[in-house]
Amino acid sequence: MRPMQDAGPSGIRGAPATSSVTEEVRQARADMAHALQTALADLEAMVAANADPAAAGFPIKELDRRLAPLLIAAENWRNPGLNLIALHSDTAEEPEIAEYPLVKGSWNTQAFIESADSGRYVALLDNGQHTRAAHILKEGRDVSVLVVDSLRLNQPEQDYEDYAVSLKEDFGPGARLAFIPLDLQKSAYGCRVFSISLALKMHARADLFGQMHEALSRDADPAPGMPQMRDTPDEGAFVILQAGPLVDAGMMKHAESQTSLRRYLLANPGQGHLAVNKRHETLAERMERHRVARTVVQQSKAKQVAFSNSIEHKRIALLRRALDYVQAAPADHVVRLAPLLH
Repeated sequence: MRPMQDAGPSGIRGAPATSSVTEEVRQARADMAHALQTALADLEAMVAANADPAAAGFPIKELDRRLAPLLIAAENWRNPGLNLIALHSDTAEEPEIAEYPLVKGSWNTQAFIESADSGRYVALLDNGQHTRAAHILKEGRDVSVLVVDSLRLNQPEQDYEDYAVSLKEDFGPGARLAFIPLDLQKSAYGCRVFSISLALKMHARADLFGQMHEALSRDADPAPGMPQMRDTPDEGAFVILQAGPLVDAGMMKHAESQTSLRRYLLANPGQGHLAVNKRHETLAERMERHRVARTVVQQSKAKQVAFSNSIEHKRIALLRRALDYVQAAPADHVVRLAPLLH
């Protein structure tokens, strides 16, 4: 299933595969592999040295943006039916608002909704300053969206209600949307990697999120029995502030803060004994294995903090999978993707 007629196998817009010249494909494949290998070497060195990318002056945000098309393409290749795409709001197209450039090949959200085939998609939603993950169901003109945000700010509930309404408007009149902010991300970067991870987790929980879509289509409570708030001035926008056990332990395993994890387990004690990986570790055990103490810069001051570097290992794993993909991808994938790295 393709979101647009000219969207390639990656789920990202790219140049049509007009040439099958072997040397062109070979060079493009080598260039993409080199970009990934260079990034991997840099990131692995920083993790080994326990260095904070931002404090070290490493352009981590730019790296995540530039390599996003390859990461998206690789995950679609690994997961048939994933339909992972990059979307952006109107504000992300405005230089005076956007903090960083768009991911190349990203679709304007409204244009996507108007043109996409009916179906189920997972998406990275970029508003120019922050990226969130979304699970989208489009059935003709009916659209329901479940947005999961890796960043939970200490703000009044009214602010979250406003966020939900704003996100809903991006998807057009009549859309239904539920907004779920999680307390995972503490760094000032990394939202794109968090969002890819969350999109994959939502895809793996298709039954659960399918039930929520069905409820939204009826304008019903998408998460009955859980503390939440419904936007009253604008029907169809929900905020779910206490999402567990809807958000299970596996969705929380990249939480950067031990305090955030303790808060989640205190609210959801049944999740504390569950295994979250192939090592059969619990959330607390996994957090302890990834726990580091590191000097970071906060408000122009150096400060030592303890946190989990799990998401940094996730970024490296995603890049390794992208490298496997680039080395084995069909020629037409390579030709479409190569221009998106420049």
